[in-house]
Amino acid sequence: MNYEEFKDRVQSELKHYLGSDFANTQVVIKETLKVNKAVNQVSLLGIPGHENASPSVSVSALYESYEKTGDFEGEMEKLSDLMKDAIPIDLTSTRYEE
Repeated sequence: MNYEEFKDRVQSELKHYLGSDFANTQVVIKETLKVNKAVNQVSLLGIPGHENASPSVSVSALYESYEKTGDFEGEMEKLSDLMKDAIPIDLTSTRYEE
């Protein structure tokens, strides 16, 4: 699969790998300027309960890893885990004992 096909497939399938908690989350891939170079980033927008969080990952880095393994499903599992881990913990719902 070439880069453009990979990018399209990531955007269309990521929510499946994230699970039902992310059903209302938007997956976007946009070009971003990083150190004077345009790169594609896959981001999550509108995460329920975390509207101010927008984890992003480089699509080209993800594609390079896919080219080495040939395992799209494995790369998507890693990406979904990475995205979930990047979401901040809501400390307002945590109770502390004094």
